[in-house]
Amino acid sequence: MALPITRRSYIPTLLAILAYTSIGVLLFPPISGDRIHFGRVDNLLILYTLEWERYALLADPGQFFDGIMFHSLGPSLFFTHLVLGGLPIYMAGYLFGSAITGYQAVVMCSPIFNAVAMYFLARQITDRHWSAFLAGCVFAFSPISLHFAQFTNLSIFWWSPLALICLISFLRNPRWWTLGAAWFCILTQFATATYLGFIALSAAIIFASFALLHPLKQFPPLRTTCIGVAGCVVVTIPFVPILLGYIEFGLDIAETRSIADIQVLSARLPRFLPWINHEQSWHALVRNTGLVDLSHYVLFPGIISLIIGITGFTVSVVRRKHLSIALPAA
Repeated sequence: MALPITRRSYIPTLLAILAYTSIGVLLFPPISGDRIHFGRVDNLLILYTLEWERYALLADPGQFFDGIMFHSLGPSLFFTHLVLGGLPIYMAGYLFGSAITGYQAVVMCSPIFNAVAMYFLARQITDRHWSAFLAGCVFAFSPISLHFAQFTNLSIFWWSPLALICLISFLRNPRWWTLGAAWFCILTQFATATYLGFIALSAAIIFASFALLHPLKQFPPLRTTCIGVAGCVVVTIPFVPILLGYIEFGLDIAETRSIADIQVLSARLPRFLPWINHEQSWHALVRNTGLVDLSHYVLFPGIISLIIGITGFTVSVVRRKHLSIALPAA
């Protein structure tokens, strides 16, 4: 069953939320006047998208998707972002001010919500306050996370840990609505930023695989599972236009990428990698060590993650009690 938040854990939980809120306000304080956080991208487009969605949802739902299209490509934003996950915050902020107020609320609340959601996910898994607190900090306030916070749609990432919280709750104490809630969070993440939706789905598959392979895990009752799957179908219905638009756009432009393209771009284009880790780009490091030729065949931008992953997998296999976790994670 899901780990409860006991009376003893109220104080550290509240302190963690207070700490996250303080950090978020310090990093993204409200800006006076009509200015917004620009960053290095055109956040005016994201503000326009949010405002159109708010207006259409309340005044003309039939035109909900008409205002988020680039005229020459049709529903082009289906391929990137619709920012739907931030719409509730934007609408709440709009009630207390204007479109600028709503957008400022999204910018300021996103890292806070990211940290809080990851905190509760880590607490559910480990039942340890400090590990959960650090997980929230890394997830929301690490340098690379703060860099990508300038892309407002990519900073709305809390739907992914929420999806895993619901999924784990279903696996531990099966209720039909928790499975539907997990799928709803995944779809909302997809409708916010496409790439984040795929990340959320991949993480959910890993956790579900762990449940299937765990030798001591009892499978959820068939009736509960079937009702949960039916609930997933129901919550998918509002997202059908988004899914169809994404598929249609992908077929229209027939854009394909390969890992070789990414490897070449990350090695040769100095501005391809984010500025936050530009000085630590892999080809610059191996160049300084005199291993330039070797790097073309052995090293690539994800080498550190791969080494850490292989190390963790090896340790888990050696310690047999962790094998059921290591296999799906690999």
